[in-house]
Amino acid sequence: MADIADLEAALRAIGEPRWLGARGRVKAVTDSTMDDAWQALEDGADHGFVVVADHQRAGRGSHGRTWASPAGVDLYLSAVVRIPRPRPTMTLATALAVVDTVRGALGESGAEVRVKWPNDVLVDDRKIAGILCESRSRGARFDAVIGVGLNVNRASFEPVLEATSLHLASGHDVDRGEVLSRLLSAMERWLAAEPSAVTAALDDALAWRGERVSCDAIAGELLGVAADGGLRLRTDDGERVLHAGRLSRAT
Repeated sequence: MADIADLEAALRAIGEPRWLGARGRVKAVTDSTMDDAWQALEDGADHGFVVVADHQRAGRGSHGRTWASPAGVDLYLSAVVRIPRPRPTMTLATALAVVDTVRGALGESGAEVRVKWPNDVLVDDRKIAGILCESRSRGARFDAVIGVGLNVNRASFEPVLEATSLHLASGHDVDRGEVLSRLLSAMERWLAAEPSAVTAALDDALAWRGERVSCDAIAGELLGVAADGGLRLRTDDGERVLHAGRLSRAT
């Protein structure tokens, strides 16, 4: 199992011409890497600055939920993004980067790695990672922070969570420093990709296609991902494209 020194070494190994993670810090403990990244941005941090933590006391998940962040086992990071205009596919691009990272770490295990639209990654239908994107527009500038929580070496979860980790999926511990390096490289690649390439790849990696699902109060058959990144559902009233909401299997 990697320790903090390995995470620090992985971050130090990133240099020019890479932009994501070329500058950053690793913290032994913090409240939230999202808050740290926003503070770094306010203090003038460069595009691509990354905060990595070994443990979060109050990690943030989507929809106001808490992301459990025990020390010494998993990966928690947030990245500063400064770009001229919003990118609607930013969350989806990050999800694809996590998919590539997980598939690379699991190798020939045969596990199915899918994206639960728009910001969760599943392995054999169990959650292994979550993504949180927050943004602020400031005149001609668009600032965002992308957070990723990835379960790496946790050996157990409460059954109600329906979660897994790289350790559980592979049967052995995985080097967190190596996972960090792979993830940042994949994020850099997918965040630079054309939106059409992101949505096409996400459509291929989509979980629950053909099943009846609910997105908030709207239920229907999950058809795929639209060209703009929205979720395509066939409802009783015809096809609809949704751009936000909590997705679940219909009951």
